Amino acid sequence: MKKTDEFKPKKVFVKINQKWESGTMISADENQIQVNHNSGTNTIKTEDVDKLIDIPFSKDQVFALKDVKEKLEGEYRSFNKLGSSDQEALAKGKEVFITITKEAKVENSETKELKPVGVMLQLRYSQSKGSELHQQYARKSELSLEDVKAYNYQFTQKEFDTMKHDKKPVLFQGVDSNSGEVFDKVAYFDTKLNDIRTKSPVKNFYGTKLDEKQYKAINSGESVEIEYTKKGDKTPTKYTINHNFKTDTTYSKKVNEKVKDMTVNDAKEVNAQKKKDKSQGLGV
Repeated sequence: MKKTDEFKPKKVFVKINQKWESGTMISADENQIQVNHNSGTNTIKTEDVDKLIDIPFSKDQVFALKDVKEKLEGEYRSFNKLGSSDQEALAKGKEVFITITKEAKVENSETKELKPVGVMLQLRYSQSKGSELHQQYARKSELSLEDVKAYNYQFTQKEFDTMKHDKKPVLFQGVDSNSGEVFDKVAYFDTKLNDIRTKSPVKNFYGTKLDEKQYKAINSGESVEIEYTKKGDKTPTKYTINHNFKTDTTYSKKVNEKVKDMTVNDAKEVNAQKKKDKSQGLGV
């Protein structure tokens, strides 16, 4: 390894108290490395680097690949059976839909057999627990209003129709079963799962907090206008933004822009900020 006085800081993922988080390697020699992270600074011996340090493969990465592997294997899912593109997608916080075989009862019988079933995988960040593997199985039966519940909330017929038939998201309030805490969530209908899926609501656009009207609109599938000063600009520019909850992506275009629906650089900046917020455990 390089000597400390020659070392250039580099971004890494570090495992602290059984949780992976982002950090910066600030020094390294043949015996140890030092890493700054959200909880402080840790010194890691060279022999422990392989199990406690992971080098990012992309600026868009939210979770360590080693963290993805641990979470999958903790749920008896094979990391190595996933293609590299799916492995990297999970590390970027994206959804991955796979088909597995699962034991199920044979209709009108007590016997069981292995049947294929779809499952959506996604790593999500919890401030108290760190990264968590979220799994949702595809529904085999037809989705009815009675089935449409989430976080102790029963959706109305109008909300059900909005999601299922109008293909729009619904902003709702869930309730924590243990604490009774009330919180906002967004639900939408996922065709692959044949079921509703929930996500966290959008609260800001590249650091600019949405007002109440903008917040309700964008989380209900509508486009909203917002003023934002890009890096290097002296005055704010008006943008129209909307959010795709399926891909967890916010799209933007300048107001009165006629040629392109989305400016590529703006989209990259928005996604980069979202990744930064996620890695720091901030709501997006």
